[in-house]
Amino acid sequence: MEQDDTIVYDLSDFTELRERGRLNNEKKAPLINPVREYTLDGEFIRIWNNINQIATAFGVSHSAVHSCIRGKRLSVKGRIFLQDLDKVEDRLLLIQKEKERQELIKSAEEEYKKACQINVYTSSGEFLRSCYSISEASRIYDILKGSIESNLRGKASVTNGLCFLYNDEDITDRLNKIKKRKTHKKNL
Repeated sequence: MEQDDTIVYDLSDFTELRERGRLNNEKKAPLINPVREYTLDGEFIRIWNNINQIATAFGVSHSAVHSCIRGKRLSVKGRIFLQDLDKVEDRLLLIQKEKERQELIKSAEEEYKKACQINVYTSSGEFLRSCYSISEASRIYDILKGSIESNLRGKASVTNGLCFLYNDEDITDRLNKIKKRKTHKKNL
């Protein structure tokens, strides 16, 4: 009598593994360090088993979530992730402070832009317009940036028939320089 080489498996072991979630790479980690998820308003959403679940669900890296949990990053995709020992109020306070800091930076940048604004005048002193940068003035008037820079520094009083001055400078001093140079050229 020949023996059959077919191996028979007991499928009850596989169903038990499948029920526990260990088949198909769906390992369930124990809730040793559960991670709590909050909105930016501080509303509790849910508890996650581990960081990998969060990273997969939000499509972000594991390190981004880990940085958020550790406090190196304030939020991930508009959510706050904390471990049980951390307080959401502390994180919300940090987020509020960061928003205020960003608003201060933005307002300071706007103030700086206004302070660095360049006014353009004709050689007779007629105001033409304001530009936010040397590059913008260069594009509008088709003048080299270096020429505009030397005009702003006062090395050249007129560039292509135009005077360029910073926002806080007065045109009268520049016009006096232009008149002096014209009278000096006539005397030569």
